[in-house]
Amino acid sequence: MYNETIMKKTDELKQLLDTISPKDKICILTHNNPDPDALGAAFGLQKLFSHHSGINGDIVFNGIIGRMNNKQMVKLLEIPLRHLSAVNLDDYRHLCLVDSQPGMQNNSFPAGRPALIVVDHHPAGGKEFQCKFLDHRMNTGSTSTIIASYLRNFDIPVSQKLATALFYGIKTDTDGLARDSSNLDRELFFNLYPQIHPELLNQIETPDLPRKYYHDVGDAVLSGQVYEHILIADTDETFNPDMPAEMADFFLRMEGIEIVLVYGRYKNTLHFSLRTSMNGIRLGGLAILMVEGIGTAGGHTRAAGGQIPFSAANVRMMLERFYHFFAVEPGQFHPIYS
Repeated sequence: MYNETIMKKTDELKQLLDTISPKDKICILTHNNPDPDALGAAFGLQKLFSHHSGINGDIVFNGIIGRMNNKQMVKLLEIPLRHLSAVNLDDYRHLCLVDSQPGMQNNSFPAGRPALIVVDHHPAGGKEFQCKFLDHRMNTGSTSTIIASYLRNFDIPVSQKLATALFYGIKTDTDGLARDSSNLDRELFFNLYPQIHPELLNQIETPDLPRKYYHDVGDAVLSGQVYEHILIADTDETFNPDMPAEMADFFLRMEGIEIVLVYGRYKNTLHFSLRTSMNGIRLGGLAILMVEGIGTAGGHTRAAGGQIPFSAANVRMMLERFYHFFAVEPGQFHPIYS
């Protein structure tokens, strides 16, 4: 049944692509501050348009490419990106969106404009939108998986660099298949692996890090507070908005820790990330609860995050909701080094 659904979607997508003129100008939009999954999916969708329709779609993002791994990914795999500030979305005949959905506040898709293609694996944002082709699979661990399946079903040849981008997108969003992965994720992960560029992947995963990175690590470690299996840390004023997520992954490896919240301020926005190794907790729902009325959030069962306008009152409210959810009090926490 699942394969039938995939093939039905493939046929539906092919019929849509057959109606597009090579003269049409297409924008492939990612969510703000795109991660490897968004970058890999956009790169793959660009290849699909190029091969099937003869169109070189523009990959457009807003925000920044902050994490050093992501910067290396864009540079080494030669992913052609354009910043939203350098384009006019009205100049494009068609707009596509990957790894997000119109109406969600983590992207810059113009309100009220219909989309050509939307491909995502996150929970629905709750807002209706117009779209000629929608592939929304919450049971799939990454958007790169979905795009990679189309490239395979269309028999489109994949270069080493594109294979590496898609593979890395799947790997990061599923934590190497250990988190929220499906049979299709596993199938495409191992299907792509023989085609990747191992040396480039190693350089992406082990980039040179600026001194500011270690300042943030130090702030997070020194601020770390623990109660039983829960850890909370503050990176303070961080040099890029992806640091809370990176530190959340780092702290989840600590012996005895099963739930992590890390937050930090980037410019005028507080970014936070949640991680867990426990079953039975849906962190995406918790993240949304923590920012209700003050910000935006989303995620999956074991990984989630969000952002709120920075103010003492907002930070206090966000933390109070976290404490209340787990029925704990701030006074029960003690420093990592105590």
